[in-house]
Amino acid sequence: MLDLEKLQNFVTVVKAGSFTRAAEALNLSQPGLSRSIQAFERQFGVRLLDRDRSGVRVTPVGKQVLEQAIDILSSSRAIEKTLSAAADGLSGTARIGVGPFAVTALLPQVLAHFASSGPQLNVEVAIASRHALMQQLLNDEIEFFIGVQDELVGDATFSCVALAEIRRRVYVRPGHPLAGEECRIADIEAYPVASGSDLGEVLDLASRGAPGKPATFMVDNLHVLGEICLSTDSVLLAGYGAIPPELVEVTIVESESPPTYVLGIVSVRNRTGSPVAEQVRAELVRAVRAMKPLGNC
Repeated sequence: MLDLEKLQNFVTVVKAGSFTRAAEALNLSQPGLSRSIQAFERQFGVRLLDRDRSGVRVTPVGKQVLEQAIDILSSSRAIEKTLSAAADGLSGTARIGVGPFAVTALLPQVLAHFASSGPQLNVEVAIASRHALMQQLLNDEIEFFIGVQDELVGDATFSCVALAEIRRRVYVRPGHPLAGEECRIADIEAYPVASGSDLGEVLDLASRGAPGKPATFMVDNLHVLGEICLSTDSVLLAGYGAIPPELVEVTIVESESPPTYVLGIVSVRNRTGSPVAEQVRAELVRAVRAMKPLGNC
């Protein structure tokens, strides 16, 4: 096994041209440096340096070893830098997942923070439904995801960190029959509903789309959902994200107010995350605490 310290001593002696100057550069005693080189030569049974009164000369084998030694020591220093940077969370790749609505609510400012703060890291983001993100998480394709955590809190497989409590809200186009009215759930159910796959369970949509029943549009894209609702009498069911500002929020009677849910960071329990992913996670928590309530986004 190569001893990198002895290898560094050998390279330093060759570059310095003498044991005296090399010992000074390495902050070693000259006898100690000499013993180090001798031990290195004995380990492999070869002579690397010829010594005489004029100084030291590199043997033919020593010249071959010298070129390789410089490369090895350079690679060793690069590895040390990589490990140190990773330990500090300053480099590497974080692979995370985000629900379609959380993307517009949280991700832009979090990624902007890292773009301006200077760390050499990469963030790869998978945008998908909660079910798809759970599978990617279990397959170790992502390190954590941001999504609705309610049904996962009691599951021993997952670890959940709550970010915010979200109230489901209802939006319609200006001029919609429900605009400006205090409504009951039954009033909303009389119209087509547009929502994301993670939020639609607030209403009983199992029979919708059947003959004589209003349609349901389950699309994990707020822009598409907003366009549907702005051009039709469809009702947008959402909790947060970039809600089109043209839409009007519908007031629901307090006794039928839709239940809240918790947006959180979900990871696999007892699975060690990368330092970079932990840094992204910490910035997400900080961003949520600093912003206005997500339910008002």
